Amino acid sequence: MACDNNCSACILNEDQHTLITLNSLDIDVLWVGLSAKKQKDGSIAIPLSPDTNTGRIIQKVELGLEGCNFAKTNLVKCAPLDKNDKLRYPTNKEMNFCYHFLVDEINDLRPKIVFLLGLNVANFVLNKNRIKHVGLDSEYNYANYKWENIIFIPIHHPSFIHIYKRKQLDVYVEKLQNIIFDNFNILKTKVPGIAS
Repeated sequence: MACDNNCSACILNEDQHTLITLNSLDIDVLWVGLSAKKQKDGSIAIPLSPDTNTGRIIQKVELGLEGCNFAKTNLVKCAPLDKNDKLRYPTNKEMNFCYHFLVDEINDLRPKIVFLLGLNVANFVLNKNRIKHVGLDSEYNYANYKWENIIFIPIHHPSFIHIYKRKQLDVYVEKLQNIIFDNFNILKTKVPGIAS
């Protein structure tokens, strides 16, 4: 479903195992992060793992919504590293190389809601689908964009909330839970996929 260790579209896989991301075909909500994290031991990690600040916040959102099925993935499947072996932002070219994997995941899973974490992911994915995105609301009243019966919602990256808006964490979590809860009726029906 996701890219594998034989991917040679870009050079990122030379230094890193790609991450196998999803294993369920009954998904209501898909979280899409920017890129994989550096794996020190070469093992395959879970995208947006609860071992990370981002993953813990996402887990907090999910814990309030039993009955919904969630999956997590990244736009860029490998960890983009700089010359000093430190994590960096992926280039537009690297995001383009991996984008078809994300489209395949969405088409296979047919989630009803796709949360795009942060402006890098949101702008890239929405631009690929010719949707202009203005920005993120400081009150966490997020715009949603619907195409092919899937709701795409750009949100602040949870790590941004953790670092810069920690006092508003509960408000952020509640807003995301309300978005999912408010759309729960649509979560009961399957939707078609998107075009690549």
